[in-house]
Amino acid sequence: MVETESAFSIFNIIKFSPLVPEAMILLSAVIFLMGGVFAADKKADRTFLFLGVLVLVFLFAMMAFMPLPYKRQEFFTHMFVVDAFSQVVKMMLVVSTVLVFLISDSWLTRGDNQRFEYQVLMLFSLLGMMLMVSANDLLSLYVGLELSSLPLYVLASFSRDTLKSTESGLPTFSSIRREAARASLSVLF
Repeated sequence: MVETESAFSIFNIIKFSPLVPEAMILLSAVIFLMGGVFAADKKADRTFLFLGVLVLVFLFAMMAFMPLPYKRQEFFTHMFVVDAFSQVVKMMLVVSTVLVFLISDSWLTRGDNQRFEYQVLMLFSLLGMMLMVSANDLLSLYVGLELSSLPLYVLASFSRDTLKSTESGLPTFSSIRREAARASLSVLF
């Protein structure tokens, strides 16, 4: 009797281990989103900033101690590439996002800016940038570009009560309509 290999065998998990940074960013963004929706305390928003920095520092440490791939690895029918260059650039993106979190702490505590959505939007934007770094064809590059730019459009108009923020958000939301048309045309062709 020959045993068939299950889809969740240890060899399949090890084979997809270079995708752990992106999966960790996605999982933490979704957990922050759900936690922010169900959190009753307004003071918990600063907790999300601390947890975001903690997750990103842990991710950086994990990526720093993970051995760099000695050869190019391709996933999802050659749409996603992991090599030494992409890993180093992803580490630089994580460090820059931690710095943005730390720098924006004083701005978030002023006025009505203290909302959990900031960390969620930044994590989704980081995920899009990490996908763009590992893109191997135009479709995955486009998905990464959209995933990184749409949260930044929302962040441009994050401070709802100021006129400058509202003015900066209007052109970006009109460009979302163009992006949706471009996406639908790319699916047609």
